[in-house]
Amino acid sequence: MLAVYGVGFILGIWQLANAQEPNQLAQEQNWDRVEYRESHQDPVQTLQGIVVELQANQLELKSPNGGMRRIPRSKIVSVQLLNQPSLAKADQQAAAGKFEEARQGFEAVVRANVPHWMKRHAAARRIQCLRVLQQHRMAVADFVNLANDDPKQIPFEALPLVWTSPKVDALMEEQIKAWLASQNEWERLTGASLGLLHPPTSANSQAVLEAYAPLESSLTEFRPLEAIATAQLWRRPQSRSPQQLKQMQAQLDAFPAEVKAGALLVMGKLWKNSAEPKLAADAFLQLAALYPNQHDLVLLGLEAAYYTLRDMDRDDAARVGEWLIARHPNAAQTDEIRKELGL
Repeated sequence: MLAVYGVGFILGIWQLANAQEPNQLAQEQNWDRVEYRESHQDPVQTLQGIVVELQANQLELKSPNGGMRRIPRSKIVSVQLLNQPSLAKADQQAAAGKFEEARQGFEAVVRANVPHWMKRHAAARRIQCLRVLQQHRMAVADFVNLANDDPKQIPFEALPLVWTSPKVDALMEEQIKAWLASQNEWERLTGASLGLLHPPTSANSQAVLEAYAPLESSLTEFRPLEAIATAQLWRRPQSRSPQQLKQMQAQLDAFPAEVKAGALLVMGKLWKNSAEPKLAADAFLQLAALYPNQHDLVLLGLEAAYYTLRDMDRDDAARVGEWLIARHPNAAQTDEIRKELGL
């Protein structure tokens, strides 16, 4: 099955999520909010309470009536820690596209007297901000520290990889070469991601990623690093047949949930380049709907969805543009779209 949701269905979910009464939101603002789904085919549900533990494999939520509930991370769509004002503010800044302000806010939480799991959560979000700010050295150093802190709790969603075509200057080229030769796998992966499309480092980068990617392309189950390396290799410019794209889509469907966001962005671009705008828009919008906390990738996904739909369905494109402006009002990408929509 190539399209799990469909453009109309995803846009309907977004409108429903934004249809709550303001007073209701105000009453709930002191409770943490957890959005989850039982499966990809099921609707998103929302739970309120206080998050008491957030680990790589599960979340523990204390409900308003005092009961405890454990939710597997694979079923979680988003977590809003609204009970912690400083953390909530930093997350709101990231969602609005104010990534430098958000970085500073998350850094303050890391230094605050809060539970260790909350420090790790804030540290992962800070890395995501550094990623979009292209502060790659700091992002890699922070991720290595976070991975060393608890090797069993790797926040793959914060891995400082790139999913676009970054510009590499001479200084960054030297850093990429150093990372590719590193004994640390997180440094090698980041170096390979940054250097894959840069001719002087392309071959070595590809070799690093191929060492992590599975040998069998028809695997129906992937470990996180296998999925990440596979999707990174999809970024290489080459022509692919419709059958190859279908096989890649099947692989993406088998990826672990925590590493799908970047892969959806790449897959959307591949579908678009193959004159499949509906499948492209579906991938971009799945990214935005299913991974709302990955603000930098959501921004790129919604922007790509808008321009993909603009020549196909003006009404759907307008709804996506409104979604983008609502989510990231301060991002540079919204300016042109706001003008086109007359907002």
